[in-house]
This record gives sequence, structure tokens and C-alpha cells, in this order.
Amino acid sequence: MADVSQNGLSCLSLDNLPTISLASVLSYLNARDIARCSRVCRRFDEICSSLPSWKAWCENGWFVTTCPEEKTWKQVYIEQFMIWGKYEHCYTAIRRAWNQIEGFTRTFCPEIYSSL
Repeated sequence: MADVSQNGLSCLSLDNLPTISLASVLSYLNARDIARCSRVCRRFDEICSSLPSWKAWCENGWFVTTCPEEKTWKQVYIEQFMIWGKYEHCYTAIRRAWNQIEGFTRTFCPEIYSSL
């Protein structure tokens, strides 16, 4: 796991960590940092792309609860970010409010709900 540097001291490289350990470390990062790490090398990209965090970020940030079979959660997240990313700072609050409005009109004003 440790390499020996030119001066004889041992150093640790993240690339030498086992996949499970590296995935555990990467799981503490946010989506932007994970996207950056995925550009380091093919191994990092594979690990970053398979993290379950992408699903949670889609559900909690973009309110997307299903993933098409032909796509990964990372791809879904990136698609949503490309559409709504410039509103990222307020999107969640606006979407949550809209969902409440939809729920209210569905229950108490079905005529209005059907026109939404």
C-alpha cells in the first residue's frame, strides 16, 4: 500500500487503497467534488460513478425518484444539473413548495389540479 519516495520515506497514494476503502472515503464528498474526482483516472471514474450517493442527491436535490434502466443515477443527476443547476441554490425549496401546492390542489381543488 505504501510506496517509497526518492528520499526513502514511505508515502501513501489514494490509488493504492482497496476499492471499498476508496469508495468509503469518496462517499463523504459532495456531488461537485465527486465529479471532479471521477476525472482523475478510469478507476476513480468507475468508483465515483457507482456510489449510491448519486441516487440520494437525485431524490433529495432534484426530487427525481426513478432512474431509467439505460441510465445510471450519476447520469440522471448530471442531466438534472444541466437543466436546473443554475438554480441549485433555490431549486429544492421551490420544488418542495410546488409539490405542496400540487398536493393541496389534488385534494381540495381537483378542477385546478387537472389544469396544472
